[in-house]
Amino acid sequence: MTIDKNKKGQGTGKSNKKKNVDFLLKKEWFGVNSPKEFGERNIGLTLGNKSVNVSRTIDCLKNRNYKVNLSDVKNMEDSSYKKTSIQMF
Repeated sequence: MTIDKNKKGQGTGKSNKKKNVDFLLKKEWFGVNSPKEFGERNIGLTLGNKSVNVSRTIDCLKNRNYKVNLSDVKNMEDSSYKKTSIQMF
């Protein structure tokens, strides 16, 4: 037997630990409003990528679907069981 021939896996050298990076540091909160037909009420918030370029942030928010109760968008309490989906363009 040879001694100290295979030193792999014994902890010598640099350690390959993963860095704990918070993914929310690269994100930004955006408000979602309902369309003009419903009165432009605030529906909620959504996460998007933070970027210096405005067109990239807009592209990241396009084609998202939101499912909302119709009573939250309109002030109609009799339609609280109905859901509608709103898509961002």
